[in-house]
Amino acid sequence: MGDVVRVFTKGAPDMVLELCANAEGPEGVVGIDDECAVPIQLIQGEETEGDALPFRELYERTVKHFAKQAYRTLLICYKDITVEDFEALKADNNDFETDADRECLETDLTAIGIFGLQDPLRETIVGSI
Repeated sequence: MGDVVRVFTKGAPDMVLELCANAEGPEGVVGIDDECAVPIQLIQGEETEGDALPFRELYERTVKHFAKQAYRTLLICYKDITVEDFEALKADNNDFETDADRECLETDLTAIGIFGLQDPLRETIVGSI
């Protein structure tokens, strides 16, 4: 893997999921719209354990699941590119000086997972309200 640069991206799932082409599944990397088994925590309505949905929909359900528990979420993704392609993109994009210059790296990403983060209210909020 010495000839490859792995670029990681994190952000709000509703923004970053649009940049994903793939997802890490139990059997390895698959297309973001490929199906996988629905985890028991995300089963809805008439679904049963073992039913399948596209990874994209499972990520969206996971965000809603965390939101119901008042968690904020981050989607973590990556992309592998050759050193040569990385250097060419860097040269063509102002040596990645700014966030906007680095956006060219954030395409065809592979989703790894979603983190749910607690964001408790601070004691000083009462005085602010």
